[in-house]
Amino acid sequence: MEYFQDNQKLSKIKKFIIYSTLTIVSLNLLVLISTSYTPLDIPLLGNPLAIFTAISKNTCPKITVKCPLPKYSIEVPTCHNATTLSCQPCQNTWNEIKVKCPIHCGFDLISEEDQGVDGCSGPGKVLEVYGLKYACNVHDLCYSYTNKKKKCDQALLYNLLQKCSLPGAGPLCKELSMVGYYSVEAAGRILDFHQEVKQDCDKISEAFTELYQYQKKFVRA
Repeated sequence: MEYFQDNQKLSKIKKFIIYSTLTIVSLNLLVLISTSYTPLDIPLLGNPLAIFTAISKNTCPKITVKCPLPKYSIEVPTCHNATTLSCQPCQNTWNEIKVKCPIHCGFDLISEEDQGVDGCSGPGKVLEVYGLKYACNVHDLCYSYTNKKKKCDQALLYNLLQKCSLPGAGPLCKELSMVGYYSVEAAGRILDFHQEVKQDCDKISEAFTELYQYQKKFVRA
């Protein structure tokens, strides 16, 4: 009799495991089939914690973003995506960066485009699909503001990998981040264009510094 009861318990446990696994697989397949999102945004198969943690809008954590001057960094909120049951960078992340990060020369003096901001390009273009255009924009400005390629490339990788730490990040997140990183690392060198932008921005920064110092003296007098 005890043997029979033990077998019944084992049978119930096996059924629970099977049904739970099938439910998780079904949820993932449903999201995959019913949306245009790719595996970067599909919760990791067999990871119910990531799925159910991401369901609540209040659970999406902040991420740290390195600024165009990479010695500075800021925290920005992330947003819940009800379709993919995941957290991802918000649509206004780039605007937050422009407001909160120290900007070497204002966009009202030199436009974003003239400072080299053009989003993701080459093999890294795919990153824009995942809401990571802001990371490429930051990388563009870093080239123009510092002319330090290695530091800017490392800051780009850091910003890309921040998405991979969010609840529901897909199994290909880190791999695609590395694709973006290696595509810029292989580019070779800072362009003459970026050097020219830095020279212009340095002059503007120096002019504003001199004006600020003059205003301080004027106020004191």
